[in-house]
Amino acid sequence: MKMTNIKHILTYIFLTVSCVIALFVGIFVTKALFFKNDINKTGQTNTFFRANKKGVDISIKKNDFYTDNSNMVIINISNDKFVIIYNRNQIKMFTRNEFGDFSDKILSQRLTSFAKLLWKYIDLSNLMKLEPLVIEKTMGKLIANNQDYTNDMVTYTNFCLGFVATDASKSNSK
Repeated sequence: MKMTNIKHILTYIFLTVSCVIALFVGIFVTKALFFKNDINKTGQTNTFFRANKKGVDISIKKNDFYTDNSNMVIINISNDKFVIIYNRNQIKMFTRNEFGDFSDKILSQRLTSFAKLLWKYIDLSNLMKLEPLVIEKTMGKLIANNQDYTNDMVTYTNFCLGFVATDASKSNSK
């Protein structure tokens, strides 16, 4: 009789612990989906919203790339949306399809190791969350994620001027 009571108590404890774990997993999944939908709905960051509200233009223009030193960080905020932060105070958001259109036109003409790096980063981010891609241009050297891509400076420049930079005419008409 005592043995069956112990089995019932252990079963009750096991079911209680299982329900609590399932509840926490459910809460975690629900929160993750909620935040993912929020990012997908707005497609913007809080910084971008605050800058727009105050009338500050934080878009990246072609003139911004005519410098010897710069820092660019590409972050995948979801499997389809990306943010480029340039020199810590300018921002551009883009989707996988926008990058695909650009890469089909421009980067496929000259396939370099830097172009492959960009393609791999965009493609792999569809499968998993990746660390930010950090690209630094310092006095004629191009370093991306601690690897030297100085020989691919032309591809980097094409990427910056052709894709990242906004046209002055487009930004003035907004």
